Amino acid sequence: MRDEAGKAGARFTVVVAQEGPRRAQLLAICRAEALSCIDLAPTLHDPTGTRGLYLPGDGHWTPEGHRLVAQALRDAPPLHGTNDRREDGGRSRPDPGQP
Repeated sequence: MRDEAGKAGARFTVVVAQEGPRRAQLLAICRAEALSCIDLAPTLHDPTGTRGLYLPGDGHWTPEGHRLVAQALRDAPPLHGTNDRREDGGRSRPDPGQP
């Protein structure tokens, strides 16, 4: 997926929105593969359920949860690697007419 995104001039980033052992596994993979990764666990951490980020008994985000995730995605730099293999570091999109 990273390579396909690069061919299209896009940056591939893994977004981790899980807690527990699966989160640790995903973050370890990002580190090992030098994948760009954004960890949402700190943003979504709500051990008492008082922040109103999840729909009761459902596990999906509420509008407030979505707002916080959108803000975190906008503001957070990736944790590991840039996974950009182009010389410009991904700052410009390639010309589709160029090889």
